[in-house]
Amino acid sequence: MTELIVALIFLIMLFLWIAFIVTIFLQYIFSSIAIFRMMEKQNIDYPFLAWIPIMNCYALGSVHDDIKRKKGKDPYFRFILLACVLAQTIFAAYAMTIIIPIFTRLTQISSSNDMYLYISQLTSSTQVQIVGWAGPVIQIASMACTVIYLICLNVIFKKYAPEKQSYFVCSVIFTIFPIVPFIPGLFLLKASKNNPAEDQLIYTQR
Repeated sequence: MTELIVALIFLIMLFLWIAFIVTIFLQYIFSSIAIFRMMEKQNIDYPFLAWIPIMNCYALGSVHDDIKRKKGKDPYFRFILLACVLAQTIFAAYAMTIIIPIFTRLTQISSSNDMYLYISQLTSSTQVQIVGWAGPVIQIASMACTVIYLICLNVIFKKYAPEKQSYFVCSVIFTIFPIVPFIPGLFLLKASKNNPAEDQLIYTQR
């Protein structure tokens, strides 16, 4: 009976993990299509960047900056977003190269004394200290990236779906609480089917 319960819990966890990965993939697909479409409509160079991981955040910022530029402003959010995401990616890759060997080594240690000695050595390790120092900085960069991302979405939704305020509200909720991560990408995709608000006005006047 116990083995059955453990197997059931494992299957549920596996299903949830697969479901989360699928929703992340859907978010990437939906947002890439939307950003690519918007860059083409706004005649922004290199719309294919929307399909390249990491660079797609630059593409999103480019859509936002182009809208602002036509109003006489250029906040350079595309570069800020790119820098934040690059910093997070580099830190994650560096941390994994340290964490994986540590966990591997811990699973091989059987003696509690040896484990205590190994952990003591880790606390004085330069690599571990770098991760500890850089962690808070990366968290700040992550928070800044999220705020700028939401600002970009707000400006873009006002341009492509001004009558659909729920798009932005739902996107904020599911960005902060990523229960269903593909929701922001889905709303962005739906908004991208429209022409920018000014273009719609010109079309109506004609």
